Amino acid sequence: MILNVQHYPLVPNSTNPVMITARLLDEHTNGIIAAVYWRVDASPANPFTATPMSDDGLHGDGPAADGVYGAVIPPQANNAVVELYVQATDLEGNTRTWPAPALETNNVLVQAANALYQVDNTVSSGTNGQPIFRMIMRDVDRAELATFPSASPWSDCKFNLTVVSMDGVDSEVRYLCGVRDRGAGTRQRSPCNHEITFPDDQGWHRVNSINLNTQYTESQLMGYVLAMLGGLDTESARIVQVRVNNVNRASSGSPQFGSYLQLERTDNNYVKNHWPGESGNIYRGQSWVHLCNLAYHDNPTNFLDYAIDGYSKQNNTIDNDWSDLINLCYALSITNVSDDTYCQVLGIEYICLDSISLK
Repeated sequence: MILNVQHYPLVPNSTNPVMITARLLDEHTNGIIAAVYWRVDASPANPFTATPMSDDGLHGDGPAADGVYGAVIPPQANNAVVELYVQATDLEGNTRTWPAPALETNNVLVQAANALYQVDNTVSSGTNGQPIFRMIMRDVDRAELATFPSASPWSDCKFNLTVVSMDGVDSEVRYLCGVRDRGAGTRQRSPCNHEITFPDDQGWHRVNSINLNTQYTESQLMGYVLAMLGGLDTESARIVQVRVNNVNRASSGSPQFGSYLQLERTDNNYVKNHWPGESGNIYRGQSWVHLCNLAYHDNPTNFLDYAIDGYSKQNNTIDNDWSDLINLCYALSITNVSDDTYCQVLGIEYICLDSISLK
């Protein structure tokens, strides 16, 4: 097993060698042969260089013979993106790589979605106190993402990347993340909004995904602040810096003012973080023609009527049970009845109209 692969420093400059470490677990404690395969990304045709990894305490691996193997990649030029993966073979000749090979469109397994880091001689923890997200991609993926939204305005195509986050307190790295274009009314604006997903076993600050929005960031932030001060439950938000391969794509004037908005996503983690111990459903209502108006459809079992309106179920999606939303819309369609009737229809204890909440 190849575990805890890490590079250091997280953001090297052009004079820094970079240490690569990994913990290797096997039924044998000896006889493991390991190497880090790396290349400077300029085109997919660049060959990988194999650098042996050792557990001798001399290659940035800590104490000798502790199961942590290390290797050193020499310094690279400013802005260089280095792509890497680790390969290990045991006494029986069993071989594994981390990351595992990815499935290409021609159904051939190739080592195409790997870990990445980038050299930067101007590294900082942010601008004007703003946290920073560094999105590091192969150049071929970065170039395709840069064509969004004009080339593919409605594509949900997702690309592999490494994310380095820095906020002046902590610096963290997540490999094998995904990024795609996102949005509805702002979907065709440039630069595009991003949805970042983190690996399920390597979440980031108790979430597995975040949104990075670019349109009228100051208005979005004030919308969050006003909702929060008004006592409404809402997605948390903050102003951040974003770099895509060391480039800030946000314009210095409106509508970005050089920054992005990091926005919490409404998903299963949202429910866990906002209502600990609860197991209810959360829905999103989004429609070009504003059909998500809590209108009731006559068929009480057909969730597709509501999906067509623009509702989407954000958690517990495997269950595919929309009955609570349907019951809510039905209750709101009833006229001239008491609060007790509403409660009976919805199966709830009470309705608190002053705070516009249901329990």
